[in-house]
Amino acid sequence: MHLIYYLVFSPKNVMVPSHENRRRARMWLVRFAGGGTRLAEARAMNLPAIVARGASQTRLRRYREQIEADLCRNRSDNTPEQRKDLLEVLLSWLTLNPSVGYAQGFHVVGGTLLRAFVDGGTKSPPHDTLASLSAACRINAAYTPLHASDNMPMIQSHATASQVWIDVSNHGGSRWRSSPDIMRWLVTFVLRCFPVLFGNVVANETALRRLWDFIAESDTPDDACRHITVALLLTQNPSLWHLGKDQDQNCQIFESLLQLLTPERAKLVVKSAAYLARVERVAGRAV
Repeated sequence: MHLIYYLVFSPKNVMVPSHENRRRARMWLVRFAGGGTRLAEARAMNLPAIVARGASQTRLRRYREQIEADLCRNRSDNTPEQRKDLLEVLLSWLTLNPSVGYAQGFHVVGGTLLRAFVDGGTKSPPHDTLASLSAACRINAAYTPLHASDNMPMIQSHATASQVWIDVSNHGGSRWRSSPDIMRWLVTFVLRCFPVLFGNVVANETALRRLWDFIAESDTPDDACRHITVALLLTQNPSLWHLGKDQDQNCQIFESLLQLLTPERAKLVVKSAAYLARVERVAGRAV
């Protein structure tokens, strides 16, 4: 019925969403927006009025300047209309969540959500993006600092990084165990990347969508993030870890490689992460 509607009533320049795009949009809405009442509330919001409400605040004016600069630099498939919608969505979210603020990679997360909902033909992509932003940015809420004295993110990040280290050592052999100083970098990587689902690290959006699909399909997104991290480490060429002058430089090389992650490589990462998840279900978490 929906297909008939699109073919008969939609303008000729409107593409019929593919089955994959519709499925992704539905799945992400359930995982990130929660569906039901929360989604209905977001779709009823007047976004221009919310943006206007925060326009007089000095901090939001600074955020607007930063977002506009980020959107100009961002190499993406956003159309001018989508960039306008994304600016409105991000400013609305920041107005509604004044205690959080704007961070690097936030526009990447918002843009990825918006395009997924546009491609999936949802009812209102900008409102659906607004409804999804909080969950997408806090899929691992313990990693988002609440205030300067909050040590929980570092504690949680260290615990998760330790688990990642154990998983990688069990699967990766002696080369990982011979580099114990990688733990310090892993803590930083987990703390910085988990809140935005790697959105500020993986530059290729098609690759990023593959990683997000795996996380969104999982019953336990926290574990899915951890499996993705382990898989990212395991699927990189181990010889690259010895090119830098020290472990910090090796880790910078690794992050640069993630920027070059292709969709095909991301597919391999997801396959490896799924294998790790199956092993953990059968054998239990590594200790």
